Amino acid sequence: ILAQGTVPLDDEHSWEELTPKLVGLVAELFPVALARIEAGDPGDEQEREGRYFSFFEPEYALIDWARPVDEIYRQVQAWRFASATSGPRGALAELDGETVRVLRVSRDRTEGRAMECADGTLWIVETETP
Repeated sequence: ILAQGTVPLDDEHSWEELTPKLVGLVAELFPVALARIEAGDPGDEQEREGRYFSFFEPEYALIDWARPVDEIYRQVQAWRFASATSGPRGALAELDGETVRVLRVSRDRTEGRAMECADGTLWIVETETP
């Protein structure tokens, strides 16, 4: 590992919204990595305890409205950034007898469909038919 950093996730629900943060991080880390390479630094060894996990479990594709607001919010965000997965793509919900993919939700009261969750209300702002 030659350089690493973190990007705080806020209310981004698409790559277009997240890309500026990623570009800023790359601009910060790239010179560090290049300087280490130029100096002959082999980089930091990755922890030996690292393991591979699959992207998401199949049941994570379906939204369970009995879960807390923050969990569902993160599930919807995660699926928007899951561009390279196989199998069913979430976050899926049944609304009025139709299965839809939920693309954007809000914790704040807004236009959209209010859904009662375990600890409050989440508003569905954007969906598509899978």
